[in-house]
Amino acid sequence: SEEEELAALKEAIAAQDSADILVLQEAWQPPVQEFLSWLKQLRQQLGPHPLIMLALIGKPEIDTLLTPTRPEHLRIWRQKVATISDQALHVIPLAS
Repeated sequence: SEEEELAALKEAIAAQDSADILVLQEAWQPPVQEFLSWLKQLRQQLGPHPLIMLALIGKPEIDTLLTPTRPEHLRIWRQKVATISDQALHVIPLAS
């Protein structure tokens, strides 16, 4: 379940003495409500201080897995994630 996965993630972070987390997401997939809800749950598990970086990649091509994010996809993701109102959650393009 999501709750078990998030709890396991919290334990793994605590065991590594890490504070921040990187989430890799395909930018060409729309930011659905279920994913935004998962990000909120992740924040609840981690607490207010760890930085969450949502790293976006473009649609994979035959010869390249990590392709640049289209500007319009980045804009859409940033607008949707901003509705969460989490100052320690950042949306960035992974490849340029």
